[in-house]
Amino acid sequence: MSPQPLTDADRLRYNQTSLSELQTGLRREAGEFSLTLALCNYHRLRNTVIEQFVSTGQAAAVRLPRKIPSLLGAVQEQLQGRVPPALMVLGLELMDNLPEILNGANLSRDELRKVLPCPWVIWGNETVHQAIARHAPDLRSFSPAAIAFTLPASDLSHALKQGTDQLFLNILEYEGDRDLASTTTIHLQGSPMLRSELAFATADLERQGWQPNADLKASLDLLQGREAHSRLEMDTARSHYEASLAHWQQAQSADHNQDPDQNQAPEPVPTWRDREAVLLLHLGLWWRSFAVLQRTTYYPSLRQARQYFTDCLKIFRQEDQLDRLARFIHVLAEVLQKQRDWQALERLAVEGIILHRQTADAIRLARDHGFLAEIALIKEDWLTAHNETVLALALLEVVELAAAEAPEDLDLASALTIARQFQRGWYRFLLGESQIRLTDPETAIPYLEAARWETDPEVDLILHRQVLEQLIHHYFQQGQYWNAFDVKQELRRVEYRYNLRAFIGAGTVQPHQRTAAPPLDERTNTTVAAEIRASGRLQDVEALVARLESDRHQVIVIHGGSGVGKSSILNAGLLPALRTLYPRGRTTVPILVQTYGNWPQGIAKELDTALAAWMVPTDTIPEPPVTPAAVQAKLAVGLSKIGFCAGV
Repeated sequence: MSPQPLTDADRLRYNQTSLSELQTGLRREAGEFSLTLALCNYHRLRNTVIEQFVSTGQAAAVRLPRKIPSLLGAVQEQLQGRVPPALMVLGLELMDNLPEILNGANLSRDELRKVLPCPWVIWGNETVHQAIARHAPDLRSFSPAAIAFTLPASDLSHALKQGTDQLFLNILEYEGDRDLASTTTIHLQGSPMLRSELAFATADLERQGWQPNADLKASLDLLQGREAHSRLEMDTARSHYEASLAHWQQAQSADHNQDPDQNQAPEPVPTWRDREAVLLLHLGLWWRSFAVLQRTTYYPSLRQARQYFTDCLKIFRQEDQLDRLARFIHVLAEVLQKQRDWQALERLAVEGIILHRQTADAIRLARDHGFLAEIALIKEDWLTAHNETVLALALLEVVELAAAEAPEDLDLASALTIARQFQRGWYRFLLGESQIRLTDPETAIPYLEAARWETDPEVDLILHRQVLEQLIHHYFQQGQYWNAFDVKQELRRVEYRYNLRAFIGAGTVQPHQRTAAPPLDERTNTTVAAEIRASGRLQDVEALVARLESDRHQVIVIHGGSGVGKSSILNAGLLPALRTLYPRGRTTVPILVQTYGNWPQGIAKELDTALAAWMVPTDTIPEPPVTPAAVQAKLAVGLSKIGFCAGV
């Protein structure tokens, strides 16, 4: 049987020495600024300790949101002018911009003691403490050695067992093919706190000489494989996945049908067949990723992915788990589509229609009809293709209306967002292609143009290129040569940005984009173009960045004759470089304005676009008509949110 968990009182007794040390320090420094770093890798233990202080009035707790302008500003906003006996700050491990916040706190460390003269306790896990040492060393020097709170081995091993079981169940019950839309990486769903705490628990137990049993080792292999896969460490991920799959398949050959703790567990526990299905799914995802990353093995990798996905869905059918089959059936459909195995895809799409009608899943049902529409186009059955696409778009419209009437349904909103990103442009494209064959081609062009703007090369580069290529073809067939040329130029720019074309001719050089493994901060998903580096202009870009980082240079003028590369340096060099610049902990938002006419309107528009990620619906920003004063007001709102803007 699995070890039983401790109570909160047991955990406090286990950490009594650390608890007493913290209480003594807070009493000794009462009424004065002091800094104590509290190290705790487990949120439940941390919350229990903090509750001891808050419930007795010894301290106030401030939980930081994911994104804040500064540490002091966020704390002041929550305290509303109060100065508590002691302050406990938590939430740093979940912050999106932790390095910038720590850099800023390091520079304003003297202001902390002036504004809030009370003992500060900053809570964080090992990752946070490493970040503090790296990004805020001067602030770190204010604190003596960190006070550590930990859990005994018996509690950690139970938490590992419980946490890995929950991971399997979360994947099967709460994820689905729409959560696995990326072709290259695994977007780790669920709580990042759960994932990090499982890793910390494993490390803590290893330091104590503990070794997991075979079942737990196989479960941890899944966790470690997913983490490696999300970082595109492909060989490591595959090794973990295959080791875990081999264990669960061997376990089934013994005289067991399910996890031995199944009957004793107070909560559902995944069976060994459940675990096997999860590993088959992840190996299929691994080969799908590998097909994209290693184009020379594209079709052999797709065959491997197809086999693993087929075996996974087979388990769902054998276990009569139709809800799971309905959620994951499209991972196989996508591979069949890429393989152009239209007969197999048609059979699977028909099965999907039956399943998704039973589960009332309109978004996946629309996609089933989209697959049938594409198959009909291949068969040159234009009317069927048209009707299936119209039905897919109609189903999507029904979901749009339902989402508008139920804004609190976050799952529906998330599913709809993915459908807009990955599927609606595809439906428009299919509708345009079928319409061209059925009626006057001119009536179909608007559908293809809609697909042009609704498909995103960042999301589906292959589909976006296909839309542009078909638009070029149809414009040319109709004698609209200028439109065909315009779209062809756009296609070349897209191919250049994603490293599919070496040179696009004379014009402004653009930054290159990355499609694989997008970073956590999407603003940094551009790189300084290779042409800037190769031409020797990188040192000019670095000099401009250094000047902008200095408060002494308020205005910088770049001048030169026509055609010498001023626009290229800005677009392909300076802008990508500025997006990774964090002067004194402040976020940099470069704003490019390329207009000589109504420049206030241009600046206002670019400000709205650039600052959208930091705004919330309650933010009040001046609306048109735009005046210089209104532009200044917009800029003031932006500065209050992020701290630093650079206009070019």
